[in-house]
Amino acid sequence: MESVVDLDAMAVRAARGGGALELELGEVLARLFEGNRLMDLGYSQQTDYLRERLGIAARTGLGWASLARGLATRLHLGSPARAVTATVAGLGVAARRTRPSGLGGHRDGAEARGVGGSRP
Repeated sequence: MESVVDLDAMAVRAARGGGALELELGEVLARLFEGNRLMDLGYSQQTDYLRERLGIAARTGLGWASLARGLATRLHLGSPARAVTATVAGLGVAARRTRPSGLGGHRDGAEARGVGGSRP
């Protein structure tokens, strides 16, 4: 397990690296936000850490962390995300449309038919 200081350093480096590192930053943030790790750095809120320490919008950082957690549960999306240049928005759409095996879909199958969602 990484130390909170190591995770913080990784997050700062990734935040300063620009758009190519959004997914990596999301993965680091997702791990950093587990438990009370931010308290060890003197932050009581995820949003304060994102704005004050990393200088990124809180909603953006929380979205990247959420995307990383979503991709982690859908293992088959993790490798393609790194093998090709993909946008964070595109990966988010893919993560929402895929489910880990065994979880099934909506009761009425609306998502599978594309009803009420964005076009494929």
